[in-house]
Amino acid sequence: MQERPAARRSIANLSLVLALVCHGTVARAEIGVDNFTALLTITTDYVYRGLSQSHEDPAVQGGFQFQHDDGFFAGVWASSVDFPTNRNRSEPRDLEVDYYLGYAWELARDWGANIQLTRYTYPGDDPAFEYDYDEVALSAQFRDLAAASVHLSNDLFGRGERAVAYELSGRIPLTGRFEGLVGLGFFDLDKILGDSYTYWNVGVSVTLDQFALDLAYIDTSSSATSLFGNEVSGGRLVATVSAQMN
Repeated sequence: MQERPAARRSIANLSLVLALVCHGTVARAEIGVDNFTALLTITTDYVYRGLSQSHEDPAVQGGFQFQHDDGFFAGVWASSVDFPTNRNRSEPRDLEVDYYLGYAWELARDWGANIQLTRYTYPGDDPAFEYDYDEVALSAQFRDLAAASVHLSNDLFGRGERAVAYELSGRIPLTGRFEGLVGLGFFDLDKILGDSYTYWNVGVSVTLDQFALDLAYIDTSSSATSLFGNEVSGGRLVATVSAQMN
């Protein structure tokens, strides 16, 4: 299992996404090109809430977002994945497509919040073993430096039970175009798997015009390994290159 949209998707990128949503608009009376953003990403490992979704292989990701001046936003995001087969499927899942919409508003000077509904889908999935699910997220952030969020799903991966993720993230200005990245999350899966786990990351990001390069070390608590195995959990170094187009 993110950070996905809003990658949807590692927690290292969460505060940046929230900053774009809450502080990236300019007062305009009409919808124009600047209301749309496209993002293309190549990563050495698609990690979502501390767990590899690409089986420790590289992944290609991309998405489009519409941001209205009044605070409403919507978008679609997709990534290659590498999930194993199961007894109800003859072929593994290799694509994830997420659809989301939400609303962002200002709480006070330098403080913002948003609420977002995301539909996670896996095209081609066998109806007998449905993985698609919905998630609601409520987030708050201070400028583009710190963010906190709660994510709730009542049917995670079609299991029919509640799962809740709590996340904190921050960006630390260093020098020039460099920033430090930190993140901490807790995924409550007691209702589904009878256990929970913690995940975290530290890293550095450098930006050059519309391009960004992130290098992050991501790790999980031992309970994640007990639940999912050491092939997708545990410590890993992930490099990500992104290009954003407005």
